[in-house]
Amino acid sequence: MADLAAQSFGDRASLAKLIENLPDEDLYKFADVVGMSNMLEMVIGALTSRFRPEVAGAQSAVVQWDVVDADGDAHSFVLTVNDGVMTGEIGTADTPRMTLRTPVPVFLQFLAGTIDPVQAFMGGQLSLDGDMAFALSFQGWINTD
Repeated sequence: MADLAAQSFGDRASLAKLIENLPDEDLYKFADVVGMSNMLEMVIGALTSRFRPEVAGAQSAVVQWDVVDADGDAHSFVLTVNDGVMTGEIGTADTPRMTLRTPVPVFLQFLAGTIDPVQAFMGGQLSLDGDMAFALSFQGWINTD
């Protein structure tokens, strides 16, 4: 399962196919089987490899994601952009420019491209703390093709 997940996180279409039509309960189970830390490491690798420095330009930022499991526990990772390079690590940031918080099912759907982040935010499935205007531009910093 972990090998399949690793391949899927690198390709949105594969992830979408893997999780399509699964109820939230099964998406939580998927995260448990893969392991939250393993899943976040795979996501960090996928997101940093899809970073578009030409879109970010000279901007720098620290973005924190809090992914909430079935027990209500948050598992965090941080993406840092500096000098045209994006890096990531599991953990929290002291002063992120924005923090995004969402449950595992919505997070997986977001990664798969099967849920629109703006609709998720408007529907209360994704919360944002920090710079709202930056959140809209940050979307373009990562290639979603």
